[in-house]
Amino acid sequence: MTDDVIAAEIEPSAAERAPEAARALQSLGFRVLHVGLTISVQAPRQQWEDTFRVAFTRREAPVMRELDSRASHQEAASDTVVIPEPLHGLVAGIAFIRPPELFGPTTGPLDG
Repeated sequence: MTDDVIAAEIEPSAAERAPEAARALQSLGFRVLHVGLTISVQAPRQQWEDTFRVAFTRREAPVMRELDSRASHQEAASDTVVIPEPLHGLVAGIAFIRPPELFGPTTGPLDG
């Protein structure tokens, strides 16, 4: 997944509406990865911005302190999300996926 592609879990308005919501998301240009209790999707950042009016900010975080390695990701301003008309009644919410925090061999949370 490139930095421009953003993943999220979509909460359908009701479990029985998940397949319909997934089809609607596909018709809007989102790539549906899995349909279950939530709908796993991904799309380029521009698709999210155009469809849901969500804003993103680039964030950096250390990956391995020993190597001074950093990674960046796009973080959504969830308070700006607007559910578009084609998804009204189908989508209850969106949870954007944040990348995992990785630790070096001696800097993890279990040390100490």
